[in-house]
Amino acid sequence: MKNKASLVLLEQLIMILVFSLASALCLRIFAWSDRTSREMELRDRAVVLCQNAAETIKAERSLEVGAEHLGAEAEDAAWIVSGDEEIRLELEGKKTGTAGLGSAEIRAVAVKTEEILFSITVGWQEVSP
Repeated sequence: MKNKASLVLLEQLIMILVFSLASALCLRIFAWSDRTSREMELRDRAVVLCQNAAETIKAERSLEVGAEHLGAEAEDAAWIVSGDEEIRLELEGKKTGTAGLGSAEIRAVAVKTEEILFSITVGWQEVSP
């Protein structure tokens, strides 16, 4: 009778160990999933901000006017838009070599890490004088 009781107790201890390991693994997976979800949400916002900036520049048919419309400030060779505490937009004009065609690169940069989250090139037909 004593042997059966010790076997039952040993079986209970093994089951507790197995469940503890499984729950620790599940917690790690949930933490990884949460971090990944937050990163993807930040990237999604970066894409939307870049697309909105590109559409504004195309509608204004000028990088300078579009940047002013977005509330950008000139800094070195680029325009900086700080529309978000986590994401900063950088607008930089590019030479196309074609008269009447404007081009710019729009980058969404993470403020904390300085990592480029998303980048898009936009082109537009400039207003003729």
